[in-house]
Amino acid sequence: GQPTTENTEFFITTMGTISTAPPSTMASPSPSYGKIRRKISFSIVALIVFLGAMMRDTNSVKETQQSSYVGQREVFRSSSRQQQQNEQQQQQQQQQRLLEAEASTTTGIETKAQEVSENKEGENSQNHVVDRTLYGNGPRIGVFGESDSWGAGLSSKFDAYPYHLSASTKITNFAFYNAGPNYASVCTETLVGDDTMLDVILLEHYLRAPEGLVDLTTRLKQRFPQALFVFVKLWKPWMLYRKSSSDQLENGESLDEWIARLNLPKGQPEQPLYTPELYEGLQNDTEGGNLWHIPIQQTAEDALEQAMGIVGSQNGYLVTLPMDTNNVQQTLLQHLDYFDSRYGLLTTKAHTYISRQIDQVISEHVPSAEDVTANAQVGTWGNGDACHLWFESGSCPFSHSENFKMVQHSQDMEGNYVLELFPQEEEEEAWIDITNPFETERQLFLSYITSDGESHPKTMVKVHGQETIFNPQSLVDPKHVHPMKTSPLSIPIPPGTHKLQFQSLDVNTKYPFRLVGISFTDEVSVPLLHEFSPLMQINF
Repeated sequence: GQPTTENTEFFITTMGTISTAPPSTMASPSPSYGKIRRKISFSIVALIVFLGAMMRDTNSVKETQQSSYVGQREVFRSSSRQQQQNEQQQQQQQQQRLLEAEASTTTGIETKAQEVSENKEGENSQNHVVDRTLYGNGPRIGVFGESDSWGAGLSSKFDAYPYHLSASTKITNFAFYNAGPNYASVCTETLVGDDTMLDVILLEHYLRAPEGLVDLTTRLKQRFPQALFVFVKLWKPWMLYRKSSSDQLENGESLDEWIARLNLPKGQPEQPLYTPELYEGLQNDTEGGNLWHIPIQQTAEDALEQAMGIVGSQNGYLVTLPMDTNNVQQTLLQHLDYFDSRYGLLTTKAHTYISRQIDQVISEHVPSAEDVTANAQVGTWGNGDACHLWFESGSCPFSHSENFKMVQHSQDMEGNYVLELFPQEEEEEAWIDITNPFETERQLFLSYITSDGESHPKTMVKVHGQETIFNPQSLVDPKHVHPMKTSPLSIPIPPGTHKLQFQSLDVNTKYPFRLVGISFTDEVSVPLLHEFSPLMQINF
């Protein structure tokens, strides 16, 4: 070890004593000479021991320094290797995120979307938001559509085409289960909200475009004047007909009727329409080339053309499924696996195709993310709306009498909550207190379940002495499904709280009156010329 201060002083004192001894004492021997010699010997030995210790300590320090340097060098190398590994890992993670974005996989996205959906409360919980900020600052996309946009018929609704889009930062899905556009056109502000910004708007309404696509496009264009509009036009197998002769004027028999007549098996429920037998049957229909056709949906085409005219050719684009109208039979043969066997809903393969078409439009026509954010402009909602729909949330914001009960209408799909009016005793009053939150009169709409006209009772609603009869007669396949219809009261509702009184006019129906929503809107800004269904089901 290193010599202590005490030891150092000792050796200096001894050597000093030797150097200061009187010369006369050393000139002649004396009796103390032996003692002095022994002291000198001891001092020399001690000095040698001291010098040896010093040399060993010096070598030890050198070895320690060398060892420390080697250790530091190894630590540096290890740190460098770890840094390289971290950088490689980060690069791999970044590359994986990009690949996931390009492939539009739903790993991690579904969980996020479900969390957002579960955390949202009230009547708008059907709006599923996927925040994909990890994938970059892409355009913010809003989706308005029907069953396919909602994700019906898939193992998860987050397998639908909106969630496969690769370029978006944020996707908000405002679609309803097989909804026409009119409900969204009436309740656009309620659905979208005042804080939402949209750079790209997808509109998947074709066959039911006459029910309000023009009004919906108008309101969205008014609110988001610089947004890119992509209209999604889908055809379905039940739209196909086969004439019995090429000169026949009528449509002929539908695909479903043709399949039933030839006793050809379709795919199992929730499976593609394709079966080997169906494919072979179509292939063997050698005369079908000129007989299979899709009747022109003129009113739908007119409404779609008018809606696209509102946004203009610079901001409006059309995306469709493959269809050769000159060879409908061949198109069907090539795309039997694009459709579900029950309703003609799109399969995952078709959703992937649509998402790629939309991605191509966005990549070609949407400016850079910085330009989109910098130039984003927000317009107005006009006079506004206030809509409450509890079909998915099961949450009604209005107080009501005890003979109204919130029940789940069906277990076949998510939601299906209805407010049922249970049979009333004589003189028992059924009521709902509603509040018009605006400063002016507003048109009030009720959304309710319909059927064949015999399963649900006609119901009278009275407010301020004025009566309105709501007839739950379905206009779409009433034998197989119970779609919903929205109809206005006969008079506008002033601001403030009002009591709606309900009375079922038939107590012998199979089901009670089922209410699913109440909405206030401005009939002046959004003309409502007909009843409409916000959540319509169509069997195939």
